[in-house]
Amino acid sequence: MTENTPLGSGYVLQRKIGSGAMGSVWLAHDRDGKEVACKLLRSEFADDPAVVAKFVGERTVLVRVRHPHVVAMHDLVVDGGRLGIVMDLVRGSDLRAGLRPVGTLPPAEVARVGAGVAAGLAAVHAQGIVHRDVKPENILIDTTVAPSQPRVSDFGLARIAESSAATRSSMAIGTPNYMAPELADGHIATPAADVYSLGIVLYEMACGVTPFEGGTQLATIRRHGDALPGRPGGIPEPLWEVITDCTAKDPGQRPTASALAERLSSLVPTLASEPAAPRLAVPPAPVELRLTTPHTAVLPTAAVAAAASGNAASAGLQADHPVAATPQPIPVVKRKRRVIPAVAG
Repeated sequence: MTENTPLGSGYVLQRKIGSGAMGSVWLAHDRDGKEVACKLLRSEFADDPAVVAKFVGERTVLVRVRHPHVVAMHDLVVDGGRLGIVMDLVRGSDLRAGLRPVGTLPPAEVARVGAGVAAGLAAVHAQGIVHRDVKPENILIDTTVAPSQPRVSDFGLARIAESSAATRSSMAIGTPNYMAPELADGHIATPAADVYSLGIVLYEMACGVTPFEGGTQLATIRRHGDALPGRPGGIPEPLWEVITDCTAKDPGQRPTASALAERLSSLVPTLASEPAAPRLAVPPAPVELRLTTPHTAVLPTAAVAAAASGNAASAGLQADHPVAATPQPIPVVKRKRRVIPAVAG
């Protein structure tokens, strides 16, 4: 792909400005000269007739989502062998890049950013869309306004990607460090799964790490199901209560995104005097749960193979990329509605 390349009849690609798991992002101009961003999907998606059909079918729903905390999609373009998603051009960086130099954010800022993300997710959920991959890389920070504002990006892409031949008979379950436990059990993603992932993001903004990271991807996935996040020092009680509610094992016990946005917004003034916690190198030990009734869950073959070899890279997986692979049954444990922390002895 070269610069100044037309895309359809309404856009001209100017230059590549980024790339991700599903494709590359380009600075583009529309027919009126307005700058927009355009995500070109990778060839394995663009060349798949099922993906193209899903892409066209999803257009009406995806372009309907409009909210100050959402990166709006304006058009979905099919141009020969290319599929392009035209969206807002956000000036700034993603949350991952914003966290890198500072490690953690003050609790009030965690609440403010989290409230914006939750409000954006509520708008997405209102259109019947579940994001499925909420993580810092998919939260853009718009620095053209003061204070800077978070905006949820890449919603709806999981629904398009799952139509591909590579994932049609599999389960695109999101990114292991942020994945809701019910998705590992093979359940269909609901808005509650996004709230869980946002709870993990809140945890990471507050202490610099995710609660179950470390070891293999399979081990991380299992810890989401059979352990509670360990509590780091420096997280005020009101914020910690929000995090624990968001990361409840039972999806029905989690708040809605709309209720979460209101709750976090109300905490901002309360937390204003609280300092940022130190950045942790590793998360605190998770709190193991006493669970009952073994059953079989669906987890990705690639993740299983990577766990067995101790090398996620051997399966082509990265911690910041979604898992999408052929399901394979492995023994895990079934959670009941109430879980009790295990007691030693």
